[in-house]
Amino acid sequence: MSQPGWYPDPHGGPSQRYFDGTAWTEHIAPAPATQAPPVVYGPTVIAPKPVNHAFHLIMTLLTCGAWSIVWIIVAIAAGGRR
Repeated sequence: MSQPGWYPDPHGGPSQRYFDGTAWTEHIAPAPATQAPPVVYGPTVIAPKPVNHAFHLIMTLLTCGAWSIVWIIVAIAAGGRR
């Protein structure tokens, strides 16, 4: 028939029975637990956030305005020296 080894119980039980190469033995073992198939996830799409151009414009104007004040103070403190 087959090689000696563990096979599903020929009597339909939820276990395995050992076949010694010529006959079924009385040795039984629990059937191996079946594993659920692995979960396969699809690709993740991350939508880019919209760029707030108004915020960038305001920050640029504030930064340039702050430096303008510094330049004016330096020019006054220098008093026309070059």
